[in-house]
Amino acid sequence: MPVYEDLRRTESAHFIYIYQVSLGPQIPPLIRLSEEAYDLLTPALRWTPRGKTAILYADTMDEHNGSAWVYPRPTILLYAAGSSPGSTIYEPGLFLRRTVLHEYAHVLSMDAQYGADAFLNAIFGRVMPAGDFLSLVLAACAAPPGFLAPTWYLEGLSIWAETEFSSSGRGRTSVADMIMRMPFADQRVLSASRWDLALPEWPYGNAAYLYGMKTIEYAQALSAQTNGQPDLPGNLSDDVAHSFLYFFDNCAKPALGMTFNRMTRAALVQAQSCQQERIRRLQSHPLTPLTRLTPGALQVADPQFGADGSAVFFAGHPEAGRDVLYRYDRTTKRVQRVEGARVDFDSTSLAVPEDHELIYYTRLNVIGRDRIWNELHCYDPAKQTQTLVTREGRYRFPAIAPDGRILAAVRNEGGRFSLLEVPLAQAGNRRAETIRALAPPFHSIVDPAYAPDGKHLVYVLANDAHSQLRNIDLDTGNDTLLVDWPCIIITPLFHPSGSNLVFVADRNGVYNLYRFPLPFGEVLAITHALGGVFTPDFSPDGRELAVAAYDSRGYYLSLLNVESLSPPSFPLPELKPDWPSLPRDAERFKQSPAWAVTTALATNAPSKTNTPDSVVSQPYNSLSGVRLDYWTPWLTVANGAIEGGLASACSDYTQAQNIFALAGAESRWGTPLGALVYQYSGFYPILTAFGNYGPESYYDLVKDRSGYLYDYNEKVGQAGGMVTLPRVRIDSRADFSFGWQGTDRKVIPKSAEDYAGRPLVTSNLFEGTESALFAQMTFFNATSFGRSASFEDGRAVSATIERADKAFGGDLSQTRVLGQWVEYVPVVWADNHVLRLEGVGAAGQGDETAQSFFGLGGYGVVQQVASPGLNRSVILRGYNPNSQVGRYLVKAGAAYRFPMMSYYRGADATLPLYMHQLFGELYYEGGHAWSGDATGALDACWLNAVGFELNLSLTLFRYAQIAPGLGVVYAFDRKDPNPGASGDDVENQKLQLYLSIKAVVNF
Repeated sequence: MPVYEDLRRTESAHFIYIYQVSLGPQIPPLIRLSEEAYDLLTPALRWTPRGKTAILYADTMDEHNGSAWVYPRPTILLYAAGSSPGSTIYEPGLFLRRTVLHEYAHVLSMDAQYGADAFLNAIFGRVMPAGDFLSLVLAACAAPPGFLAPTWYLEGLSIWAETEFSSSGRGRTSVADMIMRMPFADQRVLSASRWDLALPEWPYGNAAYLYGMKTIEYAQALSAQTNGQPDLPGNLSDDVAHSFLYFFDNCAKPALGMTFNRMTRAALVQAQSCQQERIRRLQSHPLTPLTRLTPGALQVADPQFGADGSAVFFAGHPEAGRDVLYRYDRTTKRVQRVEGARVDFDSTSLAVPEDHELIYYTRLNVIGRDRIWNELHCYDPAKQTQTLVTREGRYRFPAIAPDGRILAAVRNEGGRFSLLEVPLAQAGNRRAETIRALAPPFHSIVDPAYAPDGKHLVYVLANDAHSQLRNIDLDTGNDTLLVDWPCIIITPLFHPSGSNLVFVADRNGVYNLYRFPLPFGEVLAITHALGGVFTPDFSPDGRELAVAAYDSRGYYLSLLNVESLSPPSFPLPELKPDWPSLPRDAERFKQSPAWAVTTALATNAPSKTNTPDSVVSQPYNSLSGVRLDYWTPWLTVANGAIEGGLASACSDYTQAQNIFALAGAESRWGTPLGALVYQYSGFYPILTAFGNYGPESYYDLVKDRSGYLYDYNEKVGQAGGMVTLPRVRIDSRADFSFGWQGTDRKVIPKSAEDYAGRPLVTSNLFEGTESALFAQMTFFNATSFGRSASFEDGRAVSATIERADKAFGGDLSQTRVLGQWVEYVPVVWADNHVLRLEGVGAAGQGDETAQSFFGLGGYGVVQQVASPGLNRSVILRGYNPNSQVGRYLVKAGAAYRFPMMSYYRGADATLPLYMHQLFGELYYEGGHAWSGDATGALDACWLNAVGFELNLSLTLFRYAQIAPGLGVVYAFDRKDPNPGASGDDVENQKLQLYLSIKAVVNF
C-alpha cells in the first residue's frame, strides 16, 4: 500500500477495507461486490472464514491485477486501474467484480482446513519456517491443504468462480480460448506436469491458469451430466480441505470417480475434442495467410512502421533477454534489438506521428517509492537515441496528432477513465491538459487514434455488455457513435488517406480486422484468422498492414497487403463460449447489477448511475492493527552444535509494521541465542530497529609458542537502528542506509579452557564494546530470465563505511570501509550462459584487535539473522571462516554459470515437486586479508581456490524455490594441521566435497 497518501479504513459485515483516500468514491461499489462474492462463494466452496477478510484497494499501478494470500491472515490486494487490451484478463466495464470473485475464491480455497492441521494452526498460527527443519515440518503440517494444492488447481478453481458467477471471466474470453485452441491446431499441447507458473516458454505462467481452467470446466460439465451434481467445484474444494498435506490426489474420486491426475488427462482429451471441432469450423472457409516473420521464442506486441516503410518496430519479449524495442528490417529480414529502449511487453503501447519519424512508447516504472505508473518515452530511429518525455501524467494508450505536436492519451486514475489531449511539449503538465471524454462509472476507455487530418479523434468506450467506437470532432467537441457491438473492440486505426478506418474485434469469437468506410458505410471483416490478429499499423503509403498475429508459439509479426484484404464472401464462422454454466447462474449473471448499469453511454450526457452510498471510515492506524502472526519452535545443527528455541512474528494488515523475534540456546557452549527486528515502512524513509545475540567463531586465531593453533569463540550482542532511503525503479534498486550499532563482545569461558595456562603468541584478544555509526549504499540492476542459472546482465554494487569511536561510548576507535562489485556478463555463444565477476576491497584504521577489522573464508550459511551495516566476514569457499583476518582485505572471483539440462516439469499433476534445470558453475576465488605486520608466511599469502558446483533447481512444496547440489573445491593454500595431527584430518584437506543449497536463481 502507498506511503505517499493517507489511508482510510472501513468495514462491512465480512470484510475490512483499507484504501487510499482518492479511491473513496469507489468503496461503496467495492463493498457491494465483496459482499456479493461472500454470499455466492461461501456456500459454493463450503467454507466460511473465521474472521473478516482484509481487502487492500490501491491506485498504485497503471495495470489491473489482484492477488490473495492467507499468510499471516486472509487478505486481498486489488489495483484500481484497468488492464491492457489483448491481455488474458482484459475485460472492460465492471472488471472489478471478476477480480473480487477470483481472489475471494483463492482465499476460501486456501483458508479452509479441518482436523490436525486446523488444530496446529489454532495453536501456532500460520507458521512460516524459521530456516530450520523443525519449523519447516510444523509449517507444512499446520498449513491449509488447499494452500499446498497445485497452482493449476487453485487458479482453475478461481477462474471457475470469476466465470460462473459473472457475465465475463476468462472462461468466456476470446483471448483465453485462442491460447487454448492453437496448441491443438499446431500439436503443441502441454501435459499436466508442465502446468506451472515457472514455465519458461509461451504461454509462460498462463499455462497454470488456462489449463487449470479447462480442467475444472471439464469436471463441472462431467459431474452435471453423469451425477447431477451442480456444485462439483465446491465438493472438490471441500474434499481437498479435509485432506492432509499433499495427499489429495484421491480427493476427486467421491465426486468424479477418478483421481486428480486422471482428471487432468481426461480434461485434455475433452478439450482436444472441443477445440478440434472449433478448428474445423474455422478451417471450413479459406483462412487469411499470416506469414511468421519473427522467431518463435520472441513475443511481438504493437508493431509500428518506420519512416520509409522499410522497417517495422515493435515491443518484444525474448525468452533470454530484457523486454526492449525491436526492429524488423524488411530488406534483410533480420530482427535487431534496440538495446536502450526498455519496454514492458504486457503493457507497453507504441504511437507514431504521421511522418513515422519518431516512436513514442509507454513504459511502467516506479514513481517515488511504490507507484508503478506509466512513463512516456521517445525513440528516434535515425539517431538511434531514446529519451524520457515525461515521468508525470500516467498516460496510457498514447496517440500522436499528425503534426506531431499534440498527445492524446487515456488516464485511468481513482478507478475512472478519462480521455485527454495535451501539447506534447507540455506533457505531464495537468494544467495544460484538455479532457475530451470522461467514462461513466463501470466503463472503460481505450485506444484513441487521430484521423489523418488531425480534426477527429476516435476511441473505444466499453462496458461488460458491449463496445462502442466513438468519434470526437475536435473543432466542435461533438462526440458521436460510429459502431456499437456486443463484443470487444480495440485498436482503431485510420488509413493514411482518411477513406476508412480499421479496428480489431472478437465479434465471431476470434480477434479479426474489420474495415469501416468513411464517413459512413458497412463494417466488414477483412481477415479470417485461425488464431488472432492484433494491433494493426498502416505503412506510410497505406499499402500494407503490420499486425501481431498469434499461433501456439505466441505473438509474431506479420505483414498484410491491403489490396488483398477484401471482405470474405462468407459470414465468419462463429465460436461461442463453451462454458457450461449452470442455468441459475447463467440467468443471474448475464446482466450487470442494476447499480452498475448506466444508460448514459455518450460521455457528454449526464450519468444515470445510482449515486454511491456514503461509507463511514476512519484513518488507518497501522500500529493498532498489529497482530501476532505465528509462533514456532525451531531446531537446527550448526557448527557442530544443536541450536533451538522459539520464534514469532507480528505484523499489521498492510505490512507497514513488522516484528520478528527469535530466542533460544546452543548446546556446544550453552550460549543464549536471540534476535529481534522491528521495521516500519509506513512512510519514507523506512525505519529499522534490531538486536541479536549469539556465538561467533574465529578459526585458528589463537597461537601458542609451540605453534599450536586454537579457535577463538566469543559471544556477541548487538543492537542498533537505521533509516533506509530506497530508490526503486522497475529495472533497478538503490538503497541508502544510515544507522548506529552497538556491539558487546566477550570470550566464551568454556572455549578458552583449550589454551588456558599456555604461553600465547597471540595478544590483544578484544573483549569489550563497540559503538559505531555506519552508512551504506547498495545498487542492483541485474536480471534473470526464463531459463536462467544466474542473474544474466547488470551488476550489484555495495559500499559501506563504519566509524566506531570512544566518544560514542565504546572501547574502540576505528574506521572501516568495505566495497563489493559483482558484474554479470552474458556470453555470446549461448543463451543463459553468464560470467560472474566479483571484486571486494576493504580497509580499516585505528585500534586493531586480534579479531582484526575483517575476516576471510567460509562457505556461507543457508539462513542467518545478520545485522545491518558492515559485514566484516567475506566468504571464500574452500577455507574455514576467518582463515585470515586483517586490517586490509581483497577478494577476486570469476564464475562461469551455465544450464546443462532443462526439465521444467513436475513428477505428475499433483506431487509437490517441480524440476527446473540442472546447472553448473565453474569458479575461481582468491583473496587475502592482512595487517601489514604479518609474522608468518601464511598471513602473507594469497588464498586461492578453484571448484565446480552442480545444482538441480527445484520448486519443493509448491513455494520453496531451492537448488540443492554438490560441490568440489581445491583450496591451494589451506593451513597445515597442528603438529601431531593425522594426515587424513578432514578439517585440513585441500580437496573438499561440500553440499550447496542455493535459490533457483544462483546469486
